[in-house]
Amino acid sequence: MRQELRCSMQETTVCTYRVSLPPTEWAKTAETRHAAGALRTRLVKIPRFCRRRHWPWLTEAQLKVHFKRRFPLHSQTVQALIEKFCATIDGVHFKTTERRQTHPLSLAVPPVL
Repeated sequence: MRQELRCSMQETTVCTYRVSLPPTEWAKTAETRHAAGALRTRLVKIPRFCRRRHWPWLTEAQLKVHFKRRFPLHSQTVQALIEKFCATIDGVHFKTTERRQTHPLSLAVPPVL
């Protein structure tokens, strides 16, 4: 009995708008972008850190607790970035597993050494 994994794809539409803001507001938006970039960089480094030490990967809930109040971003923004990152990791894992199961060479008899 084979269990099938299903993954739902989500589309994201990005619209670009021209905005004119005073210099202080531009500084705030730049600071927010830098903080979001720093969070994303830390999120990318954590799985590599855990993998090198042969530790289990952190769950989404553990990441949310770990990064709570560590960046000058709204808590919902941090949570959304973590959820997006975890969804990407899950999608890559799903596709990799699916590819391994359906690849023609994966069904071949392993060579005797």
